[in-house]
Order: sequence, then structure tokens, then C-alpha cells
Amino acid sequence: MRPYTLIVFLIMLLVTPACSLITSNKDHPISTHSLTNMDESMYDGKAGEPHRTNSFFVYAERIENGKLLLERGIAVSVFSDKRQSVLLTSSHLVNKAQKIYVRPWSSNPCRAMDSSSDIEAQIIDESPENDAALLMINIGGFDIAQPVTNDQKVGTSIVMFGQPGKPFYGAMSRGIISGFWLMEDLGVLMISDAVTTPGYSGSGVFIEGEPDQLVGIVHGKTRDENRGFAYIIPVFRLLNFINLIPEKLKTISAERCDALKSLKMESTPNNFLRRNNDKLEVDKSSPSIIRTVELF
Repeated sequence: MRPYTLIVFLIMLLVTPACSLITSNKDHPISTHSLTNMDESMYDGKAGEPHRTNSFFVYAERIENGKLLLERGIAVSVFSDKRQSVLLTSSHLVNKAQKIYVRPWSSNPCRAMDSSSDIEAQIIDESPENDAALLMINIGGFDIAQPVTNDQKVGTSIVMFGQPGKPFYGAMSRGIISGFWLMEDLGVLMISDAVTTPGYSGSGVFIEGEPDQLVGIVHGKTRDENRGFAYIIPVFRLLNFINLIPEKLKTISAERCDALKSLKMESTPNNFLRRNNDKLEVDKSSPSIIRTVELF
């Protein structure tokens, strides 16, 4: 092989995107399957286990002074049935958002960047004093995190998940429970030496090796230029908030049923209400189903 041919070949290998290398190398024993699933068991130490999806990327959009602002963070699933799921996240991340999207968390860039897995979410409840919010998505069947109710000891190893760099680029952080502080404006917080940066807000904090054992959610970090400590809202502060989810969903379901009944009652078969010269008239040629006619 000529020298310049070899150089060109090496350059092509270096610049080929990682995703292309994974999908094209079908015959290699550690190709597509192994790399696609590399993060599925990375924090429970059990290779080959089914994918556990209880953490989600969060992308919150809001308009401020005519500009589109994008906030990113994490949410964790705390309720899921066949039709819907409820995610726990930080209130400060989503409380001003006009639109909220979530995507299953992954450390694999090929899967994490798959926008077809985006799910629109809506806020169904907030607890500002605990910097917590509940998001509902109309997709069920996800694994859920289980709140740990027993007291946690200082020195316990924990992990958390974020998107600290580019949006949807997942990263895991590991540390220990360093202590519990009573903050004047925040109440009791769990403190950890785990690295946290923008993009970790709302992340579930789990006991290392037990990816469904939830001990808190990330609130922020100490205000200094150094690594600092992570501020975590302990899950015991959120138990009542989480336990009321089934009742909250019943209320939402009832409200939807009432709205549908109201819509049916407002429908006028073979007639359509139309405003003309400050009067409502009947137009028999218009569609039969209508929605509320608003008088100005």
C-alpha cells in the first residue's frame, strides 16, 4: 500500500462519526449491541440486564424579553402505569416553561441524540418549598424509582445522572452523602461531594448499585468557584408529595371527563352558532359539532 493511501485511510477512520462506526461494524463481537447497551447496566454492575429507564433528560422552553431560552436538567420516574407516567424534577427548572420535553436518559450519544424519543410533558403539581415539580407524560411502562424511607448514613455511596455539557449528552456522577445541613431558606438538605454542574438539576440521587433506590433530587451546589458540594433535597421531604400522585391523577382524569361531557353538551346537531351584529344566530348549513362560542 502506498504511503499516501495509508495516510488517507487513517484520516478517514479518525473523522468517521462514532455512530457510523457503531452501526457499520456488524460483524464485530463488541459492536452495535454491546455499545448501544453499554449504559444500561453501567451503574448496577450487571452486564446484559434489561434496560432500566427511570431517568429522563428534561428540556424546558420559555420566552423572555422576546428571546427563546432553553433550560436543561433531569427528571426521574416515580409513577408509571400502562397509559401514563409521572416524573419528579426541580420546580426551578420548569416552573416558567411554555413547553417541556423529556427524553429517556442515556450515556450513549447515538441513542441520546434520537429526537424521535422526545415526549411532551406537562406540569401537574408543584411544591415550591421543596423545589419539586411533577411532570405527566402520556406514555406508560417505564421503570420507577422507589423512595428510600429509612435514614441515610453519612458516607453512603450515591450516584446521579445529568447532561452537563451539550444537551442530551448524558454523564453519571458518583460521590458520598457528606452530611445534612439546615439552611435558613432551603430547610434540611443532603450534602454530597458528587460533581454537579448546570444540567444536573432535578436528577434523582440513588444508592450506588441500587438504581431504583431514590434518596433525593439535585437542587444545586454551593456558590464557589471550586468543585463545591451538591445540594440535594432529601426524599423524606417529598414523600407526601409523591404519595398523592394517584389522587392527583384521578382528579385530572375526572376533569378531562367533565370537559368531554361539557363539549358534548355544547354541541348542537345540524346547527352552528354564529355571532352577527351582537346576536347569536343559527346557521343550519354549518358543521354540527362546535366548541364554546366566546362573546367579546
